[in-house]
Amino acid sequence: MEKVTIVLLSSNRPNFIGKTIDSIKAQSENNFRLIVSDNSSNNEVEKIVEDKYPDLSYIRRIPRLSALDHFKTVLSEVNSEYFVIFHDDDLMHEDYVLRMVEVLDVDASLSAVGCNARIIKDEDFTKRIFFRQQERKKFIQSNEDFIAPYLRFMDRVAPFPGYMYRTEKVRGLFLDAAEGGKYSDVSFLMQVASRAPICWLKEPLIYYRFHSGNDSGTNSIPQHLRLLRFIFRNTELDRRSDLIKQYKFAYWLKWLLNRENWNFSKYSLRKLKVVAIFVLFQGSFMMIKDPAIFKRIIYNKIL
Repeated sequence: MEKVTIVLLSSNRPNFIGKTIDSIKAQSENNFRLIVSDNSSNNEVEKIVEDKYPDLSYIRRIPRLSALDHFKTVLSEVNSEYFVIFHDDDLMHEDYVLRMVEVLDVDASLSAVGCNARIIKDEDFTKRIFFRQQERKKFIQSNEDFIAPYLRFMDRVAPFPGYMYRTEKVRGLFLDAAEGGKYSDVSFLMQVASRAPICWLKEPLIYYRFHSGNDSGTNSIPQHLRLLRFIFRNTELDRRSDLIKQYKFAYWLKWLLNRENWNFSKYSLRKLKVVAIFVLFQGSFMMIKDPAIFKRIIYNKIL
């Protein structure tokens, strides 16, 4: 049996999946099994796999599953020592499997290892990466240790498709809409970190694609609140925490900058004023406390 299982989740992205498969098949370490789990509403992906990659393991999900049920089903089917759940619009660096396996092999206490990522905007390979840190490896020792950079304004984290998991450490955990909603990947990883440490690698070993077909950039206030409720139940953080205030500032700032929310009915105008006051007050406080934050905002083109 191969040491690693890479499950490629696919859903109606025939324009991307060929390049994704090619990047996985080009790995410098080949002791892995690649499975395409196709949750598409049509047979376009199936035809691509049949025509160009007839040697691949392929599973068509009929009837279609919800995104969270698809993830849960895939996790229940994995039986290798390590596994990866990858997305059909991202790419792997040729040394991804090699480096991730090296880290997990060296430290048997780890539940997972996540890597940095270079950013693709549609078809353009940018120079941007997800996070910058001084140390080559960062060790996450608990769920609170894990969630802090998610909440801290201007911090960046390892992207979800960039993780390789030790199967025995995460068995029984699934994405749960009740525990984080749209952001249930965060609550899932918090639970992983609560079981055993996670390591983040500074190396960008995947290419993460932002495009109109994914919802990475969408901002849902109710879903943020659902994640916060999970955080309050599972950590010592509360509403008065500076980290929570920074997180609220970040998502309300995005809400305020979205002109679609500028509906000047009486209620919406009142809400707009409340949000604007909170963002202005909290943003001013943060910049007084940390003057360098304004430079980082400009650098990251948030304003």
